[in-house]
Amino acid sequence: MRQETRCVHGVKGFDKETGAISFPIYQSATFRHPGLNQSTGYDYSRVLNPTREELENTVALLEEGKKAFAYSSGMAAISAVLSLFQPGDHILFSDDLYGGTFRIANEVYKNYGIDFELIDTSNLIEVEQGIKANTVAIFIETPSNPMMKVADIEEIAKLIHKINGLLIVDNTFLSPYFQKPLIHGADIVVHSGTKYLGGHNDVIAGFAIIKDNDEIIEKLRKNYITVGAILSPNDSWLMIRGIKTLAVRLDRQEQNAVTIANWLKTRKEVDKVYFVGLKEHEGHEIHIKQARGFGSMISFTVKDSSLVEQILSRVKIVYFAESLGGVESLITYPMKQTHEATPSELCQKLGISDTLLRLSVGIEDVEDLIEDLTQAFEGEKSVKEEHFHTPLFECRQSRQMGASVNEEHFHTYNFDEVIDRRNTNSVKHDFAVERGKSEDVMPFWVADMDFRSAPAIVEKMKEKAEFGIYGYSDPKQSYFDSVISWMERRHGWQTKKEWYIYTPGVIFALGIAIRSLTKEGDGILIQKPVYYPFQSMIQKNNRVVINNPLHLVEDEDGMETYKMDTLDFEQKIIQNNVKMFILCNPHNPVGRVWSKEELETIGDICLKHNVIVVSDEIHADFVYEPYRHIVFSNMKEEYKDITVTLTSPSKTFNLAGTQVSNTIVCNQAIRDIMKIEQEKIGYDNLGLFGLTAAQTAYSEGEEWLESLKTYLQENMRYVEEFLKIRIPEIKLIKPEGTYLLWLDCRGLGLSDKELDTIILEKAKLWLDHGIMFGEEGSGFQRINIATSRVNLEKALESLEYALKH
Repeated sequence: MRQETRCVHGVKGFDKETGAISFPIYQSATFRHPGLNQSTGYDYSRVLNPTREELENTVALLEEGKKAFAYSSGMAAISAVLSLFQPGDHILFSDDLYGGTFRIANEVYKNYGIDFELIDTSNLIEVEQGIKANTVAIFIETPSNPMMKVADIEEIAKLIHKINGLLIVDNTFLSPYFQKPLIHGADIVVHSGTKYLGGHNDVIAGFAIIKDNDEIIEKLRKNYITVGAILSPNDSWLMIRGIKTLAVRLDRQEQNAVTIANWLKTRKEVDKVYFVGLKEHEGHEIHIKQARGFGSMISFTVKDSSLVEQILSRVKIVYFAESLGGVESLITYPMKQTHEATPSELCQKLGISDTLLRLSVGIEDVEDLIEDLTQAFEGEKSVKEEHFHTPLFECRQSRQMGASVNEEHFHTYNFDEVIDRRNTNSVKHDFAVERGKSEDVMPFWVADMDFRSAPAIVEKMKEKAEFGIYGYSDPKQSYFDSVISWMERRHGWQTKKEWYIYTPGVIFALGIAIRSLTKEGDGILIQKPVYYPFQSMIQKNNRVVINNPLHLVEDEDGMETYKMDTLDFEQKIIQNNVKMFILCNPHNPVGRVWSKEELETIGDICLKHNVIVVSDEIHADFVYEPYRHIVFSNMKEEYKDITVTLTSPSKTFNLAGTQVSNTIVCNQAIRDIMKIEQEKIGYDNLGLFGLTAAQTAYSEGEEWLESLKTYLQENMRYVEEFLKIRIPEIKLIKPEGTYLLWLDCRGLGLSDKELDTIILEKAKLWLDHGIMFGEEGSGFQRINIATSRVNLEKALESLEYALKH
């Protein structure tokens, strides 16, 4: 059972006697005995209570421990765990420690003769050197409070277990939804259940969870029933209720936190941001090894201490209050609140200064949170966001070089909307059975987005539909003006009206180019793995496929990427009577955006050998910073004479069903030959709705596109982090363009058939298997991420489950 389902259903799930799906509150101090020496299993609620028992069993299940105890507070849980130790025992603590934990260790248990020492537990050398002959335990927080330092649970467990000591982990900041210390070697986990587990700031609770040590379980049980710092039945029920929404709360909080952490980095008032989800965080790599998420705790320092009071007094949606982990966002001043009991010299050493603030990010709309923090930083003056993108739920417009976007306003588009596309004659959603798949597969295959097109396009299409007359149509000058302006504005290419041949799609145009510019038996060069219709169009027209395979290599940063083999490229042209080269830029499926140097090298070779270049640039509008799409034909005047450029708004604006594309040919002789071939087929009209959609897209769709790109980049980052943390055997070949991700699944050690079986039959996902793109795609899969985050999360969770069960 997955963690999300465990959260909702717990252990018993419902009351078996009545069928109540909300577990009952057994608000009773004592229980009636059926007779002498007889018991129902429950005698007195300090010892055992059915509601608390269900809660304890659920928390143990989530943490994958043998036994959990529910206490009246987190500090009561920590106190109970510290009561396991004897005078003379030595315990190492994270130096960056919650002030309450420091206080109970320093002011209470130290008086019982227990020796406590603070060390930097993010430094394994310091941990090893800190262990003494009488060391019995190490107590860590990871991430720590408030400096977000990360301790390596597995390695510290190895160190303390060498001397038969215990590793205790305070897992409050992440909860078992994001991190399970017991499976990484910890012996005991403690929680302030008030925080993420409860999640609503309406109950005080604590937990201690033991991995499998019966002796410790019995000692804590005796302490528990003797001292009586137990959680009440009513509070236990509140905790059960809170845990039901743990997964959805934490996912939303984490997404908001990632956005806010990156926003804080852009603020001139902020000196440093401490958040484990930032790649530059020094503990990031260790964290993703042992956790499946980043949580929502952020600390940051401001450059001027005078800003602290200003921020704390001005926040409105974010509350200035102690605690963390609830649905409401809270901001805290550690030096004067959570860590007031910590000695000033230690605070200074750790960086807990008068400029440090700690933010617990809630589930509110992230735009509202950013606006609130902005006014707290700056006052009530209006704010222009020029450089920061906040796309996780509603996408704010972003400004990119070359884009003409109104910076004075922003509009939101609901890319998170989950749209049921079944029974709409959708190729992507309605024909699984016809294509040999089961009816219940989730489609992530063909390059077709699950988003509504730009609102301006939808409105124009409605206008045309309501007009009620759908006769023959042809583009007027305004159509060409919109396309020409787009090409110049977005790609720096000054085109002319006469260069355009309008066609119903790029593959249709590719077929015309193949038939009119080559003859049967000619070689046509492609670079596999590549968009599979290239090969089929060549073969169907009785030409010969010549492959110049791309090579997967490591770049200077150690990342996998694809490179062209230009020596082989020229040799293949010479040896195989190659008359045409089909360039894919940006490349589908590997996501490369070819550089100026790469394009010039192959361009000059094609010039040298009189090879026509058909440049498929349909994904040109989906190129991400810092990369730039370079129009091949526009690089050199000589290239114009040998190039046929294939473009379409179908990918950019999700218009594939309108059947519209533009083939741009500068060379009149080539253009005339292609037009003759097109006339033979009988295509001479651009459809009414395709014409309308394309013209509107190119003239009014830019703002929508920029927001969409931002959303897609966040989806991309989500996939990257998910795979890195939860399915590290699958590597993402990080794309420079397109919304199609190329996944290297070879680390799973499965054959292509085994991989397809797991993905299709167990995970119920319909991806494009790699060998469709050529034998070089063996062991790979292509996934379309142009869908809502909810759909994407569901797909990846399903894939993870299928691979692990």
